[in-house]
Amino acid sequence: MKFYKYILIFLLAMAFKFWFFEPYIVGTDSMANTLNKGDYILINTWEKSLFRNHKTLEKNDIIAFHYPLDSGMIKDKAVYINRCIGMPGEWIKLDAHQKTNKISTLQYDFLLDDPNEVFDQEQILKMGIKQITKVAEQRWILTLNNSQKKEIQEWNTTVGLKKILQNKNEFDSSVFPSDSILPWNQDFFGPLYVPKNGDSILLNVSHISLYKKIIENYENHMIEYQDNFFKIDGKQRSHYIFNQDYFFVAGDNRHHSFDSRHWGFIPEDHIISSIAVKVINVDKLSIIEYFKSFKKWIKN
Repeated sequence: MKFYKYILIFLLAMAFKFWFFEPYIVGTDSMANTLNKGDYILINTWEKSLFRNHKTLEKNDIIAFHYPLDSGMIKDKAVYINRCIGMPGEWIKLDAHQKTNKISTLQYDFLLDDPNEVFDQEQILKMGIKQITKVAEQRWILTLNNSQKKEIQEWNTTVGLKKILQNKNEFDSSVFPSDSILPWNQDFFGPLYVPKNGDSILLNVSHISLYKKIIENYENHMIEYQDNFFKIDGKQRSHYIFNQDYFFVAGDNRHHSFDSRHWGFIPEDHIISSIAVKVINVDKLSIIEYFKSFKKWIKN
């Protein structure tokens, strides 16, 4: 009987654990190599449950959220996974030249010049580099983090390695808010203020392209500009007060991520929760990785 008792306790414990976690399979390389396409992860819905433990999101958390630009009910919108790099009430500025960053897993595209042809695809794959494009007989485009970049430079000093970046102050219309007054691109972005609940902003021409989507789409007001004045729901206003917190996210795989740099802020009511743990990659089905992740998850 004791044997069955222990099995029942184990099953109840697992049921309780899974009751507050929602499974999800990563569908893009936006967060590679932190999370790779095909990774099976658990989203910590406990934090948003009726019995929430009052844990709040922190800057640089990897979070799950509903894609705000989808139409329909929030719960029916597509689920995205990105890193939260802008919290409510913060100013953010992205500079791809920045040499120090707390996020060690950031990746960018590099052009590898290999005049002596010392590299081949097998050698590159051994270094854990997953995104590889051969553009000429002696040239490759590689997506690298800092440690991979350092390994290549130390492995062979005859190769040239250059980060592929847009020019600073180069306007990219595909980048939020698609306003030529703000010459931003995916590599050089901001400064941008992330609104928090209760913030009041002055309504002016420079602000409107940044916050119009929030006012109209996420807080359901109509904003108009007539005779040099702004009107909210038909009433003249000089300021607007935000009704909820907002967040700004980006993928660790910066040159292969569709994130807030392209579509703007995430409203708090679209946030699902933080990521609890990666369990297994369904494409690779690595049973060793599964047991390592499962053991770590149980300990937590």
